[in-house]
Amino acid sequence: MRTPSGIIRTVAIAAAAVGASLTGPALAQPTETPFGTILAIDAGWNSPFMHFQMSFPVVNPDACPWAGLYTIAPDLPGYETFQSLAMSAYFAGKQVAFVVDGCTSNRPRIISVRVH
Repeated sequence: MRTPSGIIRTVAIAAAAVGASLTGPALAQPTETPFGTILAIDAGWNSPFMHFQMSFPVVNPDACPWAGLYTIAPDLPGYETFQSLAMSAYFAGKQVAFVVDGCTSNRPRIISVRVH
């Protein structure tokens, strides 16, 4: 039979382990990129994802494995709007900034597009 101090110690160790597992890349905050130009747009391979190569250094707060491109995921509300805005900026030569949060297709996930 465990003593109360043994139970408390077990609970404290478990709480510390859970806390340690919650820190790291998965808890990164949404992060804004600098403004820059879109160098390339990729889409295809039987997938509705759209990927963007940018002129600024990679911003990858969640340590996504394939961070050379930014991705707009098709399950994101506003997906079509974000794609249209980014493509319009590309064809007009305007600068864009993204807000990225998490990973999609192993790349930084775009959750917002800004044009100026």
